[in-house]
Amino acid sequence: MVRGSLDSSDTIGPDIPTQFDGQRLRINFSDTTDLKPFVLDITFSPSKNIWTGTWSRAGQTFDVVLERPSTNGFLKPSGFVGDWEGETNISGETRSLHIRESQDGILSAWLDRTTSGTDPRTKTVNSNQRNGEFLRVYAMPSEGIILEIATAVAPIYRYRGRLSEDQQAITGSWSDGSGGGLSAPEKFRRVM
Repeated sequence: MVRGSLDSSDTIGPDIPTQFDGQRLRINFSDTTDLKPFVLDITFSPSKNIWTGTWSRAGQTFDVVLERPSTNGFLKPSGFVGDWEGETNISGETRSLHIRESQDGILSAWLDRTTSGTDPRTKTVNSNQRNGEFLRVYAMPSEGIILEIATAVAPIYRYRGRLSEDQQAITGSWSDGSGGGLSAPEKFRRVM
């Protein structure tokens, strides 16, 4: 839940569990899970590319610094790492692929996409926005990548893609193993 802008006098409680203004994030976690309640209050510094702030739990407050791990020059990043915009023929649909790499070389990926369809009974067009759809990096052959979407109610879809020579495009195809495809682009262009 996003609430308006924050200032130093803002307080948060159970009725406002999360606030984010684009740079400052405050989370008041008091769920009923096994995790003990906490308050996290951090601010992003674009110039340093880090988050700093405090973590409060069980009456104690600790300073927090969150930063991206460094490879210390030992790991050459994968050419697949980056943000990719999907090529689509449907106007107004956003479809993007995001791939990141951890310090130890493990890739993670997610897909943002809009799907549309027409209800045959009512003839109404329905849109469904899916952001942060987790993709498992199933395997990485020498010059390609295999991504997998697995859900409890749908078939497993795999994307087999190859990186272009100039590393500015990924081209491949989605398949569920029985000839069906996923409503997602097969070609992505690097945007970042």
